[in-house]
Amino acid sequence: MTDINKPSLLEPESRGGDNAGRGFDFQDFYLVSQIPCWLEWDGFISFLREGISDIEIKLFSPKFGERIEMVEVKNHRLTPSVFWAEIDRFYESDQGSPNTFGWFRLVAPDISDDIASLQHSLRRLSSPYDFYPSESGVTENSFADFVTQCKRANKPKEYALFLFHRVLIDPGYSSLQEHGEALFRQNFGECLPEYRQVPYSSVSDIYYKLLNLTAPRNTPITRKSIEEVIRACIPSDRQIPLAFTRLHTSIKQDDARKKEIVLEFVDFFGGHNRSYPSTEEWNARVVGQLNITKDFILKYRSNRLIRLTGNRKLSTAFAIGNIFSATSGFTVMMQHREGSWWQTNDHSKTELDVSLNVEFPQTQGDDLIISIGIPNDIRQAVESFVRTSWGKHVPLLNISCSFSIQNAQQANSIVAQTKKAILQSLSETNASYIHLFCAVPSFVALLLGHRLNATTTIQCYEFTGPNNYVQTCRLHT
Repeated sequence: MTDINKPSLLEPESRGGDNAGRGFDFQDFYLVSQIPCWLEWDGFISFLREGISDIEIKLFSPKFGERIEMVEVKNHRLTPSVFWAEIDRFYESDQGSPNTFGWFRLVAPDISDDIASLQHSLRRLSSPYDFYPSESGVTENSFADFVTQCKRANKPKEYALFLFHRVLIDPGYSSLQEHGEALFRQNFGECLPEYRQVPYSSVSDIYYKLLNLTAPRNTPITRKSIEEVIRACIPSDRQIPLAFTRLHTSIKQDDARKKEIVLEFVDFFGGHNRSYPSTEEWNARVVGQLNITKDFILKYRSNRLIRLTGNRKLSTAFAIGNIFSATSGFTVMMQHREGSWWQTNDHSKTELDVSLNVEFPQTQGDDLIISIGIPNDIRQAVESFVRTSWGKHVPLLNISCSFSIQNAQQANSIVAQTKKAILQSLSETNASYIHLFCAVPSFVALLLGHRLNATTTIQCYEFTGPNNYVQTCRLHT
């Protein structure tokens, strides 16, 4: 490799759109046809035309923050010489500006047979890639064959890795200039199903308004401005609520291209050994990811409604509720069972005959232990752990409930009573630090964090075995 050509907005490759007079119709039609696909990504922030490349899409993920997908759009068949020149450009941009770009996409109406063969190899590698162990002979041999294929084009192994992990080859737009609106309509219905009932004429109006909106070069176009154009074109009787933000808590190495905002908590699920990182790790990674996600939503999304899916420990559920709290204006809807959603603002007007067994602390102290068990009382296990670990008596508030929660209204009623008991216990004990032990449904943990504000520092614990717990995240409410 020669010296890396560091990307700049003033280099000739970046100024092609200012100087060229042809080819932009194809790029215009491609760009607008893909807007519904970008809106489907909860982390989509904005895009820019004719910056470093033809199109740059800014995306958010909790793991990496804000990163850019670089897109080069060709209005002609992709030959090996053109293809590898663009891959050179992608690779140099990534090397010259590390951690700026997450993905690279090469768009064309058609690709030559040589490039089609390379694309086929990439698909053959990526589709079953996670099926085989990473150290297996199948995986190693397959990738070695792909490296050999790249070497035939005089490209090093690093290029093979770069192509496999970072580059998307996206052909098949040969009729785009004649059928750009048709592709937009197709993507609009498939990617944004909430708009499927929008009248045909309104979709056409949206398409041409977006062509006008996206015409300026070197000007960021935000998600909010796109959504405003869409909603302005829809009749008032067909309007729908603003889209929620989807969060997915993952306990495995999920596909990085998942359209929800993925919070990767694989290290914080315990596994079969129920082994957990330190409190410092919980706060840096779990609470840290939640905080930057909250900042993203407040800055770039149009409302504060969150739809939560995935798997998580109770400490994580409590932390999510704490970060996306009621006092911050958030509402969280959690998938309870398949097809069933419970919301944090689904309050009951009565107590719904929910009766808690509350045992208040009998002494004072700086620390207050809170044990909450639903439907099983965990007081004995918590007291045994505290006695063995601390060797001293600590004021304890024990809350239990002997029946299973049937709906969000009951959960809200239980949490309202629990919060009242906690505030009373803090007042009577003069405690300034809470140790929280829970064995409750996940939604109750989420809701408790969501509603338990203006109290004090809370240290959460996870169960690891009979009469044994470990510290997890520490939150300030």
